[in-house]
Amino acid sequence: VWACGGADVTESLVIRARSVLGSFVTRAYGCSEMPTLTWGKPGDDPVRIASTDGRPIGVAEVRVVDEHGLVVAAGEVGECEAIGAERCVGYVDSALNEALFTADGWVRTGDLVSVDAEGYLSVRGRKKDIIVRSGENISAREVEILLMEHDAVLEAAVVAAPDPLVGERTCAFVALRSGSQLQLTDITAWMDARGVAKIKWPERLVVVHEFPRTGFGKVDKGDLRRRAAELAGGAR
Repeated sequence: VWACGGADVTESLVIRARSVLGSFVTRAYGCSEMPTLTWGKPGDDPVRIASTDGRPIGVAEVRVVDEHGLVVAAGEVGECEAIGAERCVGYVDSALNEALFTADGWVRTGDLVSVDAEGYLSVRGRKKDIIVRSGENISAREVEILLMEHDAVLEAAVVAAPDPLVGERTCAFVALRSGSQLQLTDITAWMDARGVAKIKWPERLVVVHEFPRTGFGKVDKGDLRRRAAELAGGAR
């Protein structure tokens, strides 16, 4: 059994890993404050396992709420709140706990998710990882998943770049596979051919050899946002 998490996992990666390893492969989802929340299990529909992050494990529970803290209907996107045996006690700096926990003790994960009628959870992005362009909300994660499907892209991270005209523009950082080259026009033409709405096309492409990482090994989006802001201050 191979459970893959800790970073974005694409459907194609699960399918490819399943074929290469000849084993059961599943996506898994959790966060630092509630490490093990969902994953697929043997016997589940292989298509659902590859395309979602699975269902709650054991006694773990998740609920999806809107900006007012009200539970949304199945399939709707909202913030994921979680509770279970692995829920953290709290932060060392107790002043941060009020923002972390709800009044009834659930952890606010800060992740935007949807849960379908059968309980399968799909991560849609971070609550703070939304690009607002001329009043339109763009999910950075959705654009990242699209980019990861390109044959030349090894890894992708998308952030907002400030813009005086439209508020924010989509800036994509990518690491390429060995021997590959990629320009912004290549990406936009590729997305256009796939029928991707133009609002989701990156407006700046930055090729990097490696990504800055947090202590948990995740891409440091804060560092990338600073870089994007610096680039936005120069020539477009």
